[in-house]
Amino acid sequence: PPPPPPPPVSLGDVVLHSYWRSSCSWRVRVALSFYGVEYAYARVNLLADEQRGLSEMGQVPRLDWSDAAGERHSLTQSLAILELLHEAASAPGRSLLPLGPV
Repeated sequence: PPPPPPPPVSLGDVVLHSYWRSSCSWRVRVALSFYGVEYAYARVNLLADEQRGLSEMGQVPRLDWSDAAGERHSLTQSLAILELLHEAASAPGRSLLPLGPV
């Protein structure tokens, strides 16, 4: 038998660490808006190297959120964040990602 599906993802207290000229951050801002996810914006100045302490790779965007149990999580890489948003916030027939094989 196939493995059971993963539990639903809960997004609470969402914070996007972002630089305004980053195309990857822009992609995540569009997805957050598309899926109707409310979030706080944490400005990161790449010119001042502020991104160095955000993640192992020192990159933006970084999305932080709380799950249903109140545990904090972080995710970097815009495409991984898009997949998380798809799993957590998409409505039937409304997705930025393909719903089937391409």
